[in-house]
Amino acid sequence: MSKTVSIGNQDFESIIANGYFYVDKTDFIREWRESGDCRSQRADSLTR
Repeated sequence: MSKTVSIGNQDFESIIANGYFYVDKTDFIREWRESGDCRSQRADSLTR
């Protein structure tokens, strides 16, 4: 049985309860931020 990727769902409990597949993008965000390729003020708030 394949799992569904839940997009936009921020409720980890419901992700687990519904058997959704969770993708942790923490390292991706860190690498993107450190690469200097971000141009958004919002991105600065990700590292604070």
